[in-house]
Amino acid sequence: MSDEQESTIKEKAVGELHRMNFFIPGYQRGYRWTEQQVNDLLNDINEFEPENGSWYCLQPLVVIKKDGKWEVIDGQQRLTTIYLILACLGVTYKYTIEYETRKGSKGFLENISEKNEAEAQSNIDFFYMHKAYKTIEKFFEKEDKEQFEKKLLNKVKFIWYEIGDLDEKKHNLFGNLNSGKIALTNAELIKALFLNKVGTEKGSEREIQQRLIAEEFDQMERAIREDDFWYFVAGNQEKPSSCINLLFDLMLESDSAKYSREETFRTFFYFNEKLKEKSDLWNEVQKVFHILEGWFSDFELYNLIGYLRAVKGNVLPLSELYKRYAGNKGITGFKTALKEHCKEFVNYDNNSFLELRYDEEKNQVFNLLLLFNIASLNANSQEKNRFSFANFHKNKWDVEHISPQNSKDNEELKKIIEDRQNPIFTALKDALSQNNEGKIKSEREKFFATDESLMSIENLTLLTSHDNRGIGNKFFSEKRNKLKEYFQKGSFIPTCSMNVFMKFYSENPQQMDFWDEKDRQSYREAIERTIKSFFGE
Repeated sequence: MSDEQESTIKEKAVGELHRMNFFIPGYQRGYRWTEQQVNDLLNDINEFEPENGSWYCLQPLVVIKKDGKWEVIDGQQRLTTIYLILACLGVTYKYTIEYETRKGSKGFLENISEKNEAEAQSNIDFFYMHKAYKTIEKFFEKEDKEQFEKKLLNKVKFIWYEIGDLDEKKHNLFGNLNSGKIALTNAELIKALFLNKVGTEKGSEREIQQRLIAEEFDQMERAIREDDFWYFVAGNQEKPSSCINLLFDLMLESDSAKYSREETFRTFFYFNEKLKEKSDLWNEVQKVFHILEGWFSDFELYNLIGYLRAVKGNVLPLSELYKRYAGNKGITGFKTALKEHCKEFVNYDNNSFLELRYDEEKNQVFNLLLLFNIASLNANSQEKNRFSFANFHKNKWDVEHISPQNSKDNEELKKIIEDRQNPIFTALKDALSQNNEGKIKSEREKFFATDESLMSIENLTLLTSHDNRGIGNKFFSEKRNKLKEYFQKGSFIPTCSMNVFMKFYSENPQQMDFWDEKDRQSYREAIERTIKSFFGE
């Protein structure tokens, strides 16, 4: 691969495009920028104040050299708008643009200030170009042209991405940008940066180094994209087109607050600057990735970090977790620090977590029930069980009342217990048969949560919204049967929720049809015991 064939990526000021000839191929969409989009760009540039060598980014312009012209693969809308601004400013030393699908487009743009409405109506592209030009003219009726021109030519830059030899990997990018109109990502730009900067020697040795980095890059992308890896470290974020962006963003946010979150390509700017300072930056990328891999492979850390990325409330950014890792000596200290942070989400101090109520502290109740699952898994170090954060984040979740919130009428209750031979139901059966409301109420309270305990932690568990809707206000035994059905069909039911409906926490349960006072007390004690043990008490 010759040096001329390689893809290059760099910053290129608008003034540097002078005398370049751009060609917009037929597969590209025609010019369609609206008045609002044109004004937004004009205002952004006008309000930008260059400081300490900073520049305004016009986002990527992806091109390939063909027959002495630059074929535009991505960025033609913005490139055309900048041309129209230069034309309105009267700048003579500018580039040319020609649209393959519009005969005469080059001449139309070069003389656009002289074009009348009739000519602009000849096709849809000319119409939008002429309308954009008029919008620009109106803008400069109130703005300083000279200052704007100086800023535009010298301080406004494209991320210039020149595609060289179209090997298989580059052709994938080419196809994505053309057919699917998929925007170029920070990850693709950063990959190009590393491939450009690798080594100093030309020839086969440099090509081997480039292919090695490209393969390592793809391996990291595949690993992070795996459901189990992604959802444990990214929380409820949907997967983007390039999951490795998470790794690059982590490095930026752990190191610098220089770049605004509003800037789409802030991560690219960070790596572009860093590569000028450090020739071994790719080694740092690998190091950070291996740290995340280490977290993933340690089941306790996996469960802890996954929990802190899943809680409701003020979720700790991944970069903050990374800083805490760096600030602790060894994995043990890191785990201790993470556990301490978990306390903040469940009102742990003074055992107040046991007094949480769903009608008062929904988020904390949710967090406590989730932590109960995590703590239960971490307690068994021999099994090394992992919570499925992939399943967790792919579903919506509800806090479910174990004993129904609005239990069914007495006739339904009679059907449930009429064939039960357990003597514990004798008094309730008699009350129902006699239709004695006073006795029925007294007996029902033995088997159902009271108004006071209904919203308490001992009557609550986690289920997916789908499963929760499916079991509704059914009796406890009916809920259990329905959950068994859902489980057999592949529904994700957290371990502790399944244990509840199997009465795993109840010592010598006297009946399996209802969630009675003894069950609730045993469950409360199990939560207290598990959570305290998790925190080392």
